[in-house]
Formats: sequence, structure tokens, C-alpha cells
Amino acid sequence: MYPHLRRAGKTPAKTIADLGFTTSRVLVSEADVGRVTDRRHAEQRLGAVLSAAQQRRVERATRIGS
Repeated sequence: MYPHLRRAGKTPAKTIADLGFTTSRVLVSEADVGRVTDRRHAEQRLGAVLSAAQQRRVERATRIGS
């Protein structure tokens, strides 16, 4: 629940206040905030990386062929 609230834009202090408790795992949970766990987002990131790599190959081939 902590990472979900933080990803929604709440500050750490507001998130803890909304949850009504704190835990020793807040630091671990905070590390999870930036990690992508949604498969769709991971696939989009991979697609962007592969697209950029393909573009570099095309540019390189164009330079070599010129």
C-alpha cells in the first residue's frame, strides 16, 4: 500500500499519516516506489529501448552505405 500511495504523488510523511502507522520497512518500501512492477510499463520501456537500438542500426547502415 505504501508504494501505491507514494506513486500517486503523496509525500512520505503524508503517506505514513494516511496509513496511520509507520514500520521499519518504510525505507525498503521507499526503494520500491521507483521500481516499475506493472508489466505493461516494463514492456513499453523495453519497446522504447529496442526501437532506439533499431534506429541506431538504420543510421549506421545509412552512413556505411553512403
